[in-house]
Amino acid sequence: MKKTLLRYLGIAALGIMLMACNNPKDMVKYADDVEKSCDPEILEVVADKIDVTYTLKFPDGYFHPKAMLEVTPVLVYEGGEVAAPALKLQGEKVLDNYNVIPVAGEEIQHKLQFDYVDGMAKSHLELRGAVLYKDDVWNLPVAYKIADGANITYKWV
Repeated sequence: MKKTLLRYLGIAALGIMLMACNNPKDMVKYADDVEKSCDPEILEVVADKIDVTYTLKFPDGYFHPKAMLEVTPVLVYEGGEVAAPALKLQGEKVLDNYNVIPVAGEEIQHKLQFDYVDGMAKSHLELRGAVLYKDDVWNLPVAYKIADGANITYKWV
C-alpha cells in the first residue's frame, strides 16, 4: 500500500515538474504543428476587394497560458506587400481582452479584406507571427504561405 502511494505521488510530482518547465519559446519551436488553412485557397478579386477567411488550429499543449501570439496576414505581390491588422491571441492566464486559446487547443477563424492593387494577380498570402511573453518577443522563423495567386477574371469582362 505504501509503495503504491509513493509511486503515485512520485508520478504526480514528475508531472507537475514537467508542466512547470513549459516554456513560451516552445511556441516558436513547434509553430509547424499549428494547422493553417485559407478559404479560398486561390484568392478571388470581386469589386476590387479580396475577401479571405483563414483558420488556425492549435494542438493540445501548444499554447502557453501566460503567452500571447500575434499573427499578421501579409499579401505579397509583384511590387510590394500589404499587411492586414494583426490577430492577437492570448493564453488562459493573460489578463487582456483578446481571443483566449486554452492549453487544450482550439480552432479559430479570422476574416479579413484587402483592396486590390495592380500586380496582385501574381501574389500569395502568408502569415507572419511573433510570440510575446512578459517583455520578450520571439518572431516565428518563417512566414507560412496559406494562399496562392488572385483570380481577376471579373476584370476581363
